Amino acid sequence: MRSRREFLRLAGCSPLLWGTMGAAQEESTVVSKPLRILVLGGTGAIGPFHVRAAVARGHRVAVFSRGRREADLPPGVERLVGDRNGDLQAIRNRDWDAVIDIAAYGPGWVRNLGAALGERVRHYTFISTVSVYDKPEANSITREDSTRHGRVGCAHGRTA
Repeated sequence: MRSRREFLRLAGCSPLLWGTMGAAQEESTVVSKPLRILVLGGTGAIGPFHVRAAVARGHRVAVFSRGRREADLPPGVERLVGDRNGDLQAIRNRDWDAVIDIAAYGPGWVRNLGAALGERVRHYTFISTVSVYDKPEANSITREDSTRHGRVGCAHGRTA
């Protein structure tokens, strides 16, 4: 896969970036080989939409969270409880085809995740906020290739 957009399209999530859940359901088709996907931030603001879209495509999904928030997730979604600031036991020694990271608030969280997962993940997608970009307010359009802050702790497709 060349880009995170291409990966998210395969996972069934990309229509969420363009429109409503209804649009995602219309474009979603069941895949021939389901992926094992871990979603960090799957119970937060946009996480459940990504989870539902991936499940609708036939993928096996697990969410990792602190367990403080109830989310309306489809049946069969595995709920893993822990904390990126230290308790990563629920995701250690597990294999995933892909990780979708929606909830990283600092480079340390990405580094901790990388240490816990090691080489047992085929693809890592970091979905960032505009906050990772250098002076987003000064740009009329912020794109994926826009200049980023030097402190961002990940590279495309790999954890740092």
